[in-house]
Amino acid sequence: MSEPTETVMLTLSTGESGAVVAWDGAVLVFTSPRAFAPGAPIKLSLALADSPADLELKAIGSRRAEGDALFQVRARAMNLRRELRLRLDAALRPA
Repeated sequence: MSEPTETVMLTLSTGESGAVVAWDGAVLVFTSPRAFAPGAPIKLSLALADSPADLELKAIGSRRAEGDALFQVRARAMNLRRELRLRLDAALRPA
């Protein structure tokens, strides 16, 4: 799992903000002010440089980040089309 070269911010469908921690092509790890139970659906929008990207994910699990009020959430992409996957790879995977 690789960490993005620059911080990519995200907004949950509930309006809460977070940031991408890592992306491996199938699993997205991000920070969030709330936890998600395994299997819970997650809708969010990533603030990519070229334009926002809306994602539908399914939570794998959450854990509180040490010394922080945020949770680190792991989620897998549900219906990711090839063009969006390529945009995410370009933005979130180091060259």
